Amino acid sequence: MSNLHPQGGTAISAPRAERYSAGKTLRDIVSRDSHADCPPGSERDPVAILGETDAQRLPNLLPIRYKRMAQSPFTFLRGAAAVMAHDLAELPQLGVHVQACGDCHLMNFGAFSTPEGRVLFDINDFDETLPGVDFTVDLKRLVTSVAVAARDAGISDKKAKILARGAAKAYRDFLGELAKEPPLEVWHSRIDVDREVRRIDDERLRNQLLSLLIKSKKDLAADDNFPHLASTKGGAAHIEDRPPLIYHFDSDAAHDQKIDAPSVFAAYQKTLLPERRILVDRYV
Repeated sequence: MSNLHPQGGTAISAPRAERYSAGKTLRDIVSRDSHADCPPGSERDPVAILGETDAQRLPNLLPIRYKRMAQSPFTFLRGAAAVMAHDLAELPQLGVHVQACGDCHLMNFGAFSTPEGRVLFDINDFDETLPGVDFTVDLKRLVTSVAVAARDAGISDKKAKILARGAAKAYRDFLGELAKEPPLEVWHSRIDVDREVRRIDDERLRNQLLSLLIKSKKDLAADDNFPHLASTKGGAAHIEDRPPLIYHFDSDAAHDQKIDAPSVFAAYQKTLLPERRILVDRYV
């Protein structure tokens, strides 16, 4: 994160009280109420913005991408991160910069099984992460996705707004708790799904989620082996072809479509901690 104050007046290493005061001062620059405003972009063309991102994608998969986006307002929002980034760039920002997720919508969160057998809740994909981004960008995309998903599910506008506010409040409360902790505790903080579910006051909801959690632990353990992607032929595992998304290259495939898989995997192994490398080596 950069300095807390846009003009660099308060560093993140400053005393907590000083940082808290500087944070409140930011409201004089951009009021909290103003974050709800999102005027139409100045002569922006959503189609043109999406078209600019197509150059980074495989042409043969573009029809599938746009077909998925056209299914509903929420699926369009998921695929239109560039359009939303364009809109948010024109809004006032606080100047509190972070390493942003870059695509912090509702469906980009999921549960993960740790080596210790715990189930954690976190972001799925970081392929669009970017440093030096105002923290409100991620938060606004998340809250917007909550509201749009709710409306997509037939929930009233009033309840959708309540859910969006709830998401913003949960973010604020959790950051408030982290702000009280020393840096090392913040670095190692995790959202343990089992622990969070057991804190729910509603007994019926808590029991429903605990049942789902038990099932998800089994599913996550099974998913680690990717059985839905592979099959066994002649005693050896092979990735199943499911064109146009999953397929084997032809022997005469273009050179730029081929990779040196052993070298790529060897490079990955070097990034692992020694104790995890020993485990991975059991599968090589």
